[in-house]
Amino acid sequence: MEEHPETADNDSQISSPFAGVRSSVSRQGGKQKHNVALVGSIIGGLLVLAIAVFFIQKALNDPLRTLREFPVAEYYENHASLEGTRFRARLKTVEQLGWKEEIGRLIICSVGDGDQRVVVLVDQKFDGISFAAGDVYDVELRVLEGGLLSASQFRKE
Repeated sequence: MEEHPETADNDSQISSPFAGVRSSVSRQGGKQKHNVALVGSIIGGLLVLAIAVFFIQKALNDPLRTLREFPVAEYYENHASLEGTRFRARLKTVEQLGWKEEIGRLIICSVGDGDQRVVVLVDQKFDGISFAAGDVYDVELRVLEGGLLSASQFRKE
């Protein structure tokens, strides 16, 4: 067997015939990490946007948001000046005074966090709502003739 003259001198050193060639194929590991981070941040951004839209829509669809807060002191001072006006109020049920099928239910409520109490007429169409002592509702109040308060648009807290 005859040896090549090139290999006869360098028997101890073996090298690849492609050792000096640069690869034209780039590594994908860095791009995959970048793509995962990009997709993750897009999903995170969409999630934040969806949550923001939910809360903005909830606030805009609140029928009580445009109403003025019920002025209890002004009501006690001169209810006639408020007749026909609608307000929003947070009412806490204290006691039920009575119920009549054609008219509705009379309830004593405290307004807001204070101890000021008012009598509120709840229309008969809201008979499905239970008004237990201590229940808190955000409501639309309307001051009727003679100072009677009528409640509608109930939202239990």
